[in-house]
Amino acid sequence: MFLQGAKVCTRSVPISAGLRAFGSSPCAGFPGRKVHQDAAEQKEQKLFDKNKAKLEKMEHHEGSDKRDSRSKLKKRGDDARIEQNRPDDGVY
Repeated sequence: MFLQGAKVCTRSVPISAGLRAFGSSPCAGFPGRKVHQDAAEQKEQKLFDKNKAKLEKMEHHEGSDKRDSRSKLKKRGDDARIEQNRPDDGVY
């Protein structure tokens, strides 16, 4: 008996309008690339993609924690000092 008198409430606001509030910016819902790019934009996009891939490889590469030995680092420092014509002042 109670259900017969109850009204069904429908949404007056579309669901997509409510989801817009969850983005960090108004453009958050748009895709990252333009559909039609001219030659300059395509060249710039290729460079961006290449640099992004290189950065990802540098950040997540398995051998990225490998460091040079102490003797190799000391030799590199001595060579740099000689190239720059600076005496070793002993202060580090």
